Amino acid sequence: MITGREPNIIKCMDPAQRELALADERKAIARREKMEQRLFSSWLKLQRGHGHLWFINPQSNKASTIEPGHPDYTIFLKGGRLVLIEMKVEGGKLSSEQDQAILMLETLGHPVHICWSHVGAINVVQLYMSVDQDERGPIRF
Repeated sequence: MITGREPNIIKCMDPAQRELALADERKAIARREKMEQRLFSSWLKLQRGHGHLWFINPQSNKASTIEPGHPDYTIFLKGGRLVLIEMKVEGGKLSSEQDQAILMLETLGHPVHICWSHVGAINVVQLYMSVDQDERGPIRF
């Protein structure tokens, strides 16, 4: 089935049509990413209600005061552990600010997990939560 997103078709389009097709694709990716973030945030709120964690996730509909490139989620767990998650969906790409922030955070010893769905993000957090609370330091995958 031809969807109009195949690279050869986009390359054959006139520039104006190509830009419209690419803009539509970017909007669809952004919508999917927001939906995955909503699902993950709902799960995190349940966990917070049970006293298992605290998290920060800036609202995507407002201008953020958090440093550009900072991961979407900063999650605090018992035992002084921190989980950093950047949410992406298929077709999504890290910005240069995100690449730089991830490099700096990992240089400082804080791994950043790129998750491609809310299920993947939940799995990462559950793995951190399952490790003995007395253990210190980051979990290495």
